[in-house]
Amino acid sequence: MATTSSKKILVLSSDARACHAATSALSKKYSVYATPCDRDDVTRYIFKMSPDVVLCDLELLRAVAASARLASSGEGQEKRVVDIDPGNTTVELNSPKSGPQIIAFVHTGEETRILEVFDHGAEDYVLTPILEEELKSKVDMLFDEDPGNVTTPPTYHTKPEDVPSPIFNTRQNTDKFACDNQVPAPILAPVDDPKVIVGNYELGPIVGQGGYGVVYRAVERSTGQVVALKMLPKEAGQQPEAVARFFRESAAIGRLNHPNIVKFFESDSHQGRFYFTMELCEGIDLKDLADQQAPLDLVQAANYISQIACGLAAISSLGFVHRDVKPENMLLCRDGRVKLIDFGLVKMVDAVTITCDNDVLGTPYYMGPEYIAGGTELDARYDMYSLGVTFFVFLTGHYPFVGRNTAHVLEKHLREDPPHARMHNPKIPEVIDRLITRMMAKLPDDRPSPKQLIDELASLLGHKVLGPMPARDLAA
Repeated sequence: MATTSSKKILVLSSDARACHAATSALSKKYSVYATPCDRDDVTRYIFKMSPDVVLCDLELLRAVAASARLASSGEGQEKRVVDIDPGNTTVELNSPKSGPQIIAFVHTGEETRILEVFDHGAEDYVLTPILEEELKSKVDMLFDEDPGNVTTPPTYHTKPEDVPSPIFNTRQNTDKFACDNQVPAPILAPVDDPKVIVGNYELGPIVGQGGYGVVYRAVERSTGQVVALKMLPKEAGQQPEAVARFFRESAAIGRLNHPNIVKFFESDSHQGRFYFTMELCEGIDLKDLADQQAPLDLVQAANYISQIACGLAAISSLGFVHRDVKPENMLLCRDGRVKLIDFGLVKMVDAVTITCDNDVLGTPYYMGPEYIAGGTELDARYDMYSLGVTFFVFLTGHYPFVGRNTAHVLEKHLREDPPHARMHNPKIPEVIDRLITRMMAKLPDDRPSPKQLIDELASLLGHKVLGPMPARDLAA
């Protein structure tokens, strides 16, 4: 029998079906209290119940948000005097330690009001009629998600000590490779003893970890070549179809010998765990560079974008979509060449991905609307949207879409027109501003292809945007 959490959910709705669905979805895990309510009763219920989450009709949202702010302002007080009665009688109620989080009900057919949900203070929304699994998942996320991960980010010029959640976190390591920057438990123990052998490779220290494996500095024993060796999660070896796809797709990527793509060498298995090797490049990722220098010089930024577009054109020619285009997956090498790295989310068009079932695709600030909406097969045009966001960030030091949390950011990608980059940086030429807006068009057909983008940048800014530029600002 499941144990009920101490978390309390208050449902305020005039829709009996919504109350029933919310109770059915949540009562096995949480304490749920559902009741019809009008605006005049909102404060009384919130202070009486001290809920952790309030689910409410959109029509009640402003009153709920105001009451939540009032509850939050009383943090640390044991009692509060509140005017709750029609006769202006004041009573003492136990004050919540902090205000509740809010999820608003939005009727199907009124999706145009979704951004209103976030603007008026809610953390998320659910459409009615309610899908119980969707509601349960969203409530669970409110308790699991660290709001500091997705709060409105600062610009690059804000001092680190002044911000709760910087856009970019500077890292000192100048060895870069294809890996995710999240840090799970390593697949192998950290290699302090350089005699650990995997296939024909002698492993060195761990140089990166992520949801798609652990990356080691390694030496090829027969040649002495230094490489990055990425060991995939153990679970990847337990599904024969996933194994077959891994070898098929890694072999396809390995055929690419392109100056703007990190070079893959070989793939194999060791003690039931699959790995592949790739070049270990020295340089700085463009996330760190932008953190230090954004807004970047126009020609410099356009050169980096053009080089990555060349890499995207190459992988698109093989039928692949990178699906995680963002500055931290772009490496500026010491020769000025920019390489596309981290193929942990790469997918062949019309094929099943090799990534895990519960993967969230990419990073919210760079996600395209077609992925958020669902039901559409992603292709190279998805990568162009993310590249447009990257261009915006390089030239402004701001994300185009920010919000209260992940859900708010995603809804803006889906429903709001992209802002003009010139609003943040008036020095950007109007023609470049329009190009960035086209790259972030809601409809994939309205975006330029990688080749069209390269040609257009060369036409507008000259051939300086083509090929490597001197990398003067790399760490020594």
